[in-house]
Amino acid sequence: MIDNSRDPDGHSEWIVRGQTKAKVLNAPGYPQPLPKATGPPAYVIKPTSNMGLGVFATRDFRIGGLIFAEHPLLVTPRAISAPALNLPKDCDTKTQHAAIMFEWEKRLQVALGRMTSEDQTAFMSLANNHKEDGSGPIFGIIRTNSFGIGSQIFDGEERRRDNSTGYGAVVKVGSRINHSCMPNVTHAFTIASFSSQFTAKLDIKAGEQLFTSYCGLYQSAAERLAELAPYGVVCKCPACLHATPETDKLRKEYKTLTQKYMAQIYPLISGSRLRVAERMIDPALQFREALINEGFHFSSEFREIVLMIQLFYGHLGLHEKAKPYKEEYLRYMELKYLVGPLTDLMGFEIRKFE
Repeated sequence: MIDNSRDPDGHSEWIVRGQTKAKVLNAPGYPQPLPKATGPPAYVIKPTSNMGLGVFATRDFRIGGLIFAEHPLLVTPRAISAPALNLPKDCDTKTQHAAIMFEWEKRLQVALGRMTSEDQTAFMSLANNHKEDGSGPIFGIIRTNSFGIGSQIFDGEERRRDNSTGYGAVVKVGSRINHSCMPNVTHAFTIASFSSQFTAKLDIKAGEQLFTSYCGLYQSAAERLAELAPYGVVCKCPACLHATPETDKLRKEYKTLTQKYMAQIYPLISGSRLRVAERMIDPALQFREALINEGFHFSSEFREIVLMIQLFYGHLGLHEKAKPYKEEYLRYMELKYLVGPLTDLMGFEIRKFE
């Protein structure tokens, strides 16, 4: 448990191993205040037409702008554990898993019981799409709503690639954000303030709904549909409704395609004696538009293509045509970091605690 009981921004319940807790408490800058978005209230939670409750922006945000930050309600290990159980030697795997989840649910009940009544209500009102797989009610909510923070907080000295030693966070507002395969919000966890921070992945207008992604973005529409099935989500974002073999190919290969276009453009702007015609940039312009249509103009690859288009027009002396691409590129360079793909909602492993 992180004891911020005197913090007006609340505190987090955390099921954690002692060594990992010490790493956080001794982290540089810990504890810092919860970051605050400047300006008037940034969001409102209200019903949607077909997605239950959703979170909506109440004012405009530019890419990279902080929308809100919050302390998690509950942080738990990705790999659930239970004390050594005295089960019959001939006990099958299904029964073992059920016993482990039963014991884990009891631990979660203790953590939930330490929350304020307001936080308990907020937590238990979140969606639960794991009611039929043996998960208890608390664990089901965690599996449905938890953001993986295993790249920041993990057991041991080194983070595992599969994040099996990592942790996940359920948050009060952020866990209300609905899914889209064209997300406009990204999530990051900061140890120093022990907070989940939600920033604009793209420019957002007041009144627009905020979206994260519950699945891997760089897949075909059919693959995304299959990955979303456990969450009970049938995505109807434009990318899914208008998916084609061409858009599926773009999502899966856009990184490689970016390198191809850059390799084509570079000789044209590198001072070579090739005869350069303005129309030679047309394929890159079409690729840029395709990335925008798929909602991928948050990516580093999009930034690279914009830069190459700017340099191409500048090389030809077409400075007026280069200007908007230069301005677009500079907007990305103003960011402290380039907004990348949103961390998917965490999965879980089941194992015995020895």
